[in-house]
Amino acid sequence: MASGALNGVPSWPALTFTQFEGRRVADRHSSVWVAAADGSLARRIVTHDAFQGTLSPDGRWLTFERSSSTARSWLFVVDLTTGKTRPLGKTTGDERWAPAGARLAVSQPGGFFLIDPASGTRKKLLAARVDSFDFTPDGGSIVLAEDTGVPYEPTERSDIFQLRLSDHMLTRRTRDGHSKRPLVSRKGIVYVRFNNNPYPRYETWQMGRDGNRQRVVARCCESKSDTYANSAYGFTTVGLSTDGTRLLACMPSEFACNPIAVDLPGGRQYAFPEIGKLGTSQEVSWTLDLTGDGPRANGVKAPLCSARPPDTSGQ
Repeated sequence: MASGALNGVPSWPALTFTQFEGRRVADRHSSVWVAAADGSLARRIVTHDAFQGTLSPDGRWLTFERSSSTARSWLFVVDLTTGKTRPLGKTTGDERWAPAGARLAVSQPGGFFLIDPASGTRKKLLAARVDSFDFTPDGGSIVLAEDTGVPYEPTERSDIFQLRLSDHMLTRRTRDGHSKRPLVSRKGIVYVRFNNNPYPRYETWQMGRDGNRQRVVARCCESKSDTYANSAYGFTTVGLSTDGTRLLACMPSEFACNPIAVDLPGGRQYAFPEIGKLGTSQEVSWTLDLTGDGPRANGVKAPLCSARPPDTSGQ
């Protein structure tokens, strides 16, 4: 599920979601839909095992993924005005639309690219492996985590940089080797500081746009709720309001990522207890997106046996 604006053509799509069909796991198929903000006018756009749809800010373009026989997924884009679908190649599972204009940043096996969905032309921004990233609110830069080593292993190293799109100037923002999943607002950068030894531990941190004033926002492993199966996970970032006052994070486990809201800069947390009243004991919660104005989180209850775990590594 992902939110989108209503400024383009067609004007009504505001969110996209993946629907699973079939009673048995072996027979289950997924499709990508678009709908208005209140869930009405839902229309299926892509069938044949499509998932993870994302709308462009003007509501015209929709990206989605399909799994391949390898660990990688294939990325596609649909023009919602014509219905034409264009393949965009393999993806590591992280792609984002610029806040304005039809530009799509994609992390792919061959590097980090900026793609024009209308023509399919691409510009290579970096040859390095990009773990996760976010556009600055003005769209002029991308804040990204450059990653090396083996994900989830003690050899993994990742630091946050800012890439200016006008001249490709790359500026380092962290130097600890354990920072990723940045989200950018007008006030600063929220990110995850991790430790994979002996098991994954995630903490949410905040810093200024210049990389200064780094401080912890949500600390890992202070209570039993921070752990799953005796292994610590902590918190990972999901969405950040443009004004930087509302953070949507989640607490990952094997099949779910339970949402938690964090007020910034104070750090007060809200764990959405009402979500537990929805669905059944055989369903889990995924935290998926933050609405454009910031105060509401979009989530979903899904059957435990069919839940697709969120990618907490950003890959």
